Amino acid sequence: IGPFDAGGSFRPDNLEGVWRFLNRFWSVISENWLEGKVSDKETSESKAIERLRHKTIKRVTEDLSNFRFNTALAALMECNNVLVKQQHDPVSQTRAYRKTLETMMQLLAPLAPHITEELWRITGHTGSIHMTDWPSYDEEMTQDETFTLVIQVNGKVRERIEVSADISENEARYLALDNPRVASFIGESTVQKVIYIPGRLVNIVVRNA
Repeated sequence: IGPFDAGGSFRPDNLEGVWRFLNRFWSVISENWLEGKVSDKETSESKAIERLRHKTIKRVTEDLSNFRFNTALAALMECNNVLVKQQHDPVSQTRAYRKTLETMMQLLAPLAPHITEELWRITGHTGSIHMTDWPSYDEEMTQDETFTLVIQVNGKVRERIEVSADISENEARYLALDNPRVASFIGESTVQKVIYIPGRLVNIVVRNA
């Protein structure tokens, strides 16, 4: 499915992916919805699910507001893939997981009104899903906690490491220079300067001894 204004001929076989998604979506909710008590314990997995929920709300909200129905659906599919993969893990017993299932139903409601209305009913909700408030997101929760810091030596990529998203320039420089693999490429050369591009990379400029 492409942008709604792109035109093109209608082909039923193009809908197979959407049909598979809706079936998986139905299954993950109907098979994993937990009535009653769920775990409120926070784990790294439950925090990741909660962060994914906020990211998905933001993406779908912005895409629907701009009539980008294809990318809104893509965001829902990506979230659903994560839920499917984790449906048999301990995180599926947490409140964060159940809240994400609930939010997914609300976000999909404008695109699949009948399926989501039925799922809303069988999961014990009262009233129509189409009368509920649209989910809101916390902008801070849409930001990644970590990112991959690329380390270069004279412009050539020599290492990639996962670092905290709020890492300082001094910390990034230290990690780059202290990395054993990077050090092997520097060798006896003299470090002339270290260039840091926030959120992306550290480039160590060296001169041969």
